[in-house]
Amino acid sequence: MSRYRSTPVHLLGGCNASSDPSRGVCNPNGQVFDTKSKDGFIISCKQWKGEKKLHPVLLINGHSTENYWLPTEPNDLVRTLEEGHETWLLQPRLHPLNPSNNFTIEDIGRFDIPAVINKIRDLHGPLIKIHVVAHCVGGLAIHVALMGSHVSAAHIASLSCTNSSMSAFFYNSNPIILQMSMVILGKNKILPSFKTSKASSRQKLLKTKASNECEVFSGIFGNTFWHDNISPSMHYWLNKQSLPRLPMAGFPHLGKICNAGFIVDSSGKNSYLIHPERMALPTLYISGGRTLLVTPQTTLLATNYMKLHQSGFRHETVVVDGFGHSDLLIGEESYKKIFKQSVKEFL
Repeated sequence: MSRYRSTPVHLLGGCNASSDPSRGVCNPNGQVFDTKSKDGFIISCKQWKGEKKLHPVLLINGHSTENYWLPTEPNDLVRTLEEGHETWLLQPRLHPLNPSNNFTIEDIGRFDIPAVINKIRDLHGPLIKIHVVAHCVGGLAIHVALMGSHVSAAHIASLSCTNSSMSAFFYNSNPIILQMSMVILGKNKILPSFKTSKASSRQKLLKTKASNECEVFSGIFGNTFWHDNISPSMHYWLNKQSLPRLPMAGFPHLGKICNAGFIVDSSGKNSYLIHPERMALPTLYISGGRTLLVTPQTTLLATNYMKLHQSGFRHETVVVDGFGHSDLLIGEESYKKIFKQSVKEFL
């Protein structure tokens, strides 16, 4: 079931207007779909139509922050992919526009990702194959979707992940800080990010504890990019405009994944890595060589796992010197060094 709304979308290239409401709401720069997942939660996705009829590409962000659609920058991955692909951007229940007060990373893999893939297949037909590009928590979630059999690999043309895989080796992260943050928040697990936002006493306390970093998210989980890799306009947008609220309900599950070093279910059990047969698809794992938050071991182990269990498919690892975590995607040089040379060539 789907419903549709008009949402401001800036700077990016267009969609073809349609009188058919089943094809979403078209504004001058994009097409927006609101879709109800199987558990009844409303998520959204954006669509940009490419110039050629190649396989569509689904982009899945990391935790809350936007990495693919960057309105302050001259280039981003959405615009790169428009040179040939129809592009979809998932905004799941951990996105600031669709925040849930009660979710796990599993919920995104079980419900949100299947919902948008089903929407794409509804529009293109059941035989369509979709390229998936995922970052950080989004990469964990797509592996949950595939290895949990919530999405069939038969529907996926390829999988590309940045600083993410079915493994999860976090650098300098502290699960105790995550646990303390959740205790401080109490029942309301959606944290207002802006200084001007209304906040409860518990939320104000947590923001004070995290105020040593330029972003509240970074103060809780660790810095996500090297500042010298991103533009001043990008930095301002990240801190002042793009993240009005931070849905934190998924952090306890994320802490269990950090402790295990690989994806586990919400109770901490290894329910996914025992099913390599469900990963019958080509993979590209990219990590930053200037380690931040996630170590290159995350992607190297994933490629070894895939080559061992799915040797009939193409599997590649790329380590990009000079980049850390999200600056792989939001950096000023990302367009040249990652989008064109790695992601676009793999699709």
